[in-house]
Amino acid sequence: MHASVGPALLSVLSHFEGVRQSMYLDQATPPRVTVGIGFLIDPYARALATGLGNWGRRGGGGAVTEAEFREEWNQVKRGTPGYQRQFQLSRAAMSPLFHRQAGDNDGILARMFPGPRGYSTFPADAQLGILCVSWLKSSEEGLRSGFPNFVAACAARDWRRAGPESLWQAIREATPGPGGDRRVQRRFAMLRMFDNAAAVEEANRQRADTIPWGRLFYPHTAPAPRGSAGAPIVRPR
Repeated sequence: MHASVGPALLSVLSHFEGVRQSMYLDQATPPRVTVGIGFLIDPYARALATGLGNWGRRGGGGAVTEAEFREEWNQVKRGTPGYQRQFQLSRAAMSPLFHRQAGDNDGILARMFPGPRGYSTFPADAQLGILCVSWLKSSEEGLRSGFPNFVAACAARDWRRAGPESLWQAIREATPGPGGDRRVQRRFAMLRMFDNAAAVEEANRQRADTIPWGRLFYPHTAPAPRGSAGAPIVRPR
């Protein structure tokens, strides 16, 4: 990914997803144990690799033992109803988890969109948007089955089509009001990323290297190409 994208990805995900310091199950089938912003700590060896010293007890207390940690991980993995998590991962320890997962997803996307006009040369705003989608479906199979039209639009570098196709049901159907405002904001955030990517693509199509591919505009709006208002944008309702 472009150097500008990683920090922005962490900021976007932290804002819209929230950071959970206790273990929880994701929405995969079957569910997997995660922490933070969907950082996989499944199988158990991956959880243990976070370092017992980076986990603390709610409300303080002594060091977390390996036996206690394994028991909590197993309880979460089984989805035990009403189970109260005892342990929290420090925020500092989440940084390497984020970079590992972002790197894994980045590698998957590079393989999905190869070549001189592939993922490595996508506009930075497009990479940011695609990585946001990959946080929901963190495998090539998951992306192709869950977002087939989005994947096709990205392969064609058709960012004005990719924007609406990037919207998953929860944010596509969100309406303003209690509990829905953040999802509405996220919908417009995703659309802005791909609108920006389209503006960069169109500017560079008119004149090569007008805007560096690695320049990130989000959360701001990229300038429209000279002499063009851009293609009509169809907004989801």
